Amino acid sequence: MFKSLVDSGNLETMATQQAPKNTNLSFEQAQLVCYLAYVQFEPYAQAISNLVKYTKIDTKKHGKSLIEQDMYLQGFNKLFSDDNSLFEKDGLRRLRDESYVGHKTELAIRATKSVFAGHTLESTPQFLDAIHK
Repeated sequence: MFKSLVDSGNLETMATQQAPKNTNLSFEQAQLVCYLAYVQFEPYAQAISNLVKYTKIDTKKHGKSLIEQDMYLQGFNKLFSDDNSLFEKDGLRRLRDESYVGHKTELAIRATKSVFAGHTLESTPQFLDAIHK
């Protein structure tokens, strides 16, 4: 039933229809309102999640292995270069360039790469190129 309501395009109309006077929303209408709120807020929640995840505002961890660090760095770079971002471009640029976030990330990744450079398979450019494909 729920999928057919979503596909029919009547979801928003049904969720916001006026209930008869002196009655509460029906259970189904309340569920539809909750679902609409979820759908409308989900992109913003995902954007905030990615911001925290890739700036490591909540922790200072960048990954336990070179592969994890490389994946983190790819996400970090995508966050700040994504043209479809829900965040203001200038605000993101200032976060990366004028706060500790960009400097900390650059130093942490560079330090690990310089320590392991040429000593492990994971640190070779050929390996990193292969996993990016």
